[in-house]
Amino acid sequence: MCKCSKISPLKMSLAVLLALWIGLLLALPVSAGEAASFQLEQTILSQGSACIVEYTEASGSAWVGVYPRGQVSDDSLLLRQDLDQEEGFCNIPMNLSAGEYTMVFYANGRTQSEAVDFEVTSQDFYGSAREFAEGTGGTFTFPENSEADPSGADSWIGIYPMGVMPENSESLVWGYLPAGSGTVATDSLTSGAMRFEELPAGNYTAYYFPSADPSAPAGSFDFAVTRPEGPIYYVRAADAQPGTAAGQIIFNTEDNDFGRYYWLYWGNDEGILKDHTPLGKVDLRKTDRCTLPGNLETPEGADRVYVFAGTADEADRNTEPFVLSMPEGIRGKEEPLRASFTVITDTHVTDEASHVYNKQYKSVLRDIKQNMKEAGVILNLGDVTNNGREKEYQQLNKLMDLYGRSLPDMYYIMGNHDYALNKFDPSQQQELFLEYTGMPDIYYSFESQGYTFICLSSEGRPKGTELNTVEAYLSEDQLEWLKEELEEAAGKNLGQPIFVFLHQPLEDTVALSEDASIIPNDQLREILDQYSQVVFFSGHTHCPMDAPGAVYDGMGNGASMVHAGCTSQLWDMEKDTYADIDSVDSQGCLIEVYDSYIRIRGRNFTSQEWMGSAGYILYTNR
Repeated sequence: MCKCSKISPLKMSLAVLLALWIGLLLALPVSAGEAASFQLEQTILSQGSACIVEYTEASGSAWVGVYPRGQVSDDSLLLRQDLDQEEGFCNIPMNLSAGEYTMVFYANGRTQSEAVDFEVTSQDFYGSAREFAEGTGGTFTFPENSEADPSGADSWIGIYPMGVMPENSESLVWGYLPAGSGTVATDSLTSGAMRFEELPAGNYTAYYFPSADPSAPAGSFDFAVTRPEGPIYYVRAADAQPGTAAGQIIFNTEDNDFGRYYWLYWGNDEGILKDHTPLGKVDLRKTDRCTLPGNLETPEGADRVYVFAGTADEADRNTEPFVLSMPEGIRGKEEPLRASFTVITDTHVTDEASHVYNKQYKSVLRDIKQNMKEAGVILNLGDVTNNGREKEYQQLNKLMDLYGRSLPDMYYIMGNHDYALNKFDPSQQQELFLEYTGMPDIYYSFESQGYTFICLSSEGRPKGTELNTVEAYLSEDQLEWLKEELEEAAGKNLGQPIFVFLHQPLEDTVALSEDASIIPNDQLREILDQYSQVVFFSGHTHCPMDAPGAVYDGMGNGASMVHAGCTSQLWDMEKDTYADIDSVDSQGCLIEVYDSYIRIRGRNFTSQEWMGSAGYILYTNR
């Protein structure tokens, strides 16, 4: 006889419902999640080439499939590639005939997450896409031309409105090509009336010319520039790195009635971010867009941009703003903070206690004390004093006495002004610098928070010469010492950043570095570029931290460079002169170090705000 416990009708009903609910869940397709995404590096490929796919949020069973365009089914699957990582890049060989195809991303292995149409071409001249969003760019692939000048000086690409013949009209965008076959970025075509990213919405034809003759193109490629919907829209740069907001915010002035000045602020659903300066200002008489440079990162907590009308001097925040939602992926993925430090430069302390430079420096020290408490050390990158006089160093120490006990250790570097504009004997200036700053030497290194800091210095002038300039002179002895320091640092902390500091920038790196200001520039650059994890900080130019080119990204192929602002008197980039001394902002930066990147947070010490236009991310462990 079987003994069974009784089950109440209520429990029986609940059990049946639970079974039905579980069955329903098992029958439903599994969602890959909203964050799952993928994109193709380019949507037009040559026959036999590989397709580069970037993807995120993939499960262990994720894969991509290729089908004839619009025919996504098991029977029409042409190619399958499994993905073995949660995110990353994948090279997929494309042994397909010329034609149109669709690639589908199955993030969880079963259900379609996203799909992208692409084209395989048999042509040897083509662009990376048939459509470019207004404000973005891409690449053109061009063939080898045996008839062209071996230097490549005769071959070029010209872009015209569709239907306009090259022999009858000037190109809108054009540029010469390097010798041989290859790929050229659209932003390298710089000889036309406008840049590729400035092309308005419309249809265009790009022509490839193997010689200077505009009547004999050897290839053509039709494409469109499209405009997103809305009066103001954001277009991400085609080559934007993950975690950056690189791109353009564009005003559709053709279809909308705007005023003249507009101010942009980072914000969220609670309003604009507190303690942040504007992202930018747009004068619609001069341009219809605000360019967000490469490496610019969205501040923490921001997911939109507020756009206010205003005047040339300020936003009218009593008016109703336009709110522009921003996409995900424009801030770096959060990692544990490993270290942090502050960088300032060009303090120009004078012997006059009430001088504006001294007042600025006092405000800088007070702000660092209050708002950069996590900083482990402070680096002052030179032009510490205005003329290198002893009375100026005495005034420096008086200012430091106000806050020195409550600040992190300060490390100094000599700038050209610390050599008294090179009017005096360099050795005398070095003695004054060492006496009053307490540094171990004019160039030296130290360890902080597990990282290596290398401080270089101009030596004034080569021994035995009469050369006296504002350039930094580094002797062979200093360069050999630098090589040894870099080798040792790279061996101690594999793959992690090495921080190098000098007053002057390397030529053609950061903003306003067009002219060489280091002797020997090329030799120093060659030494630093052997270590892609090097981040080189400089000052000297006085340009703002949000100036175009404030950050130079080595992209894993060499050292990266950062301009650290100026605390005394900024350079006015529009007027090409020093800004008004009585109204100038004082700027510097807080550096936060993570495992795979560093975060550069521009600071306006005068307003005591983080700079919404100068928050950058640099990947240092690629």
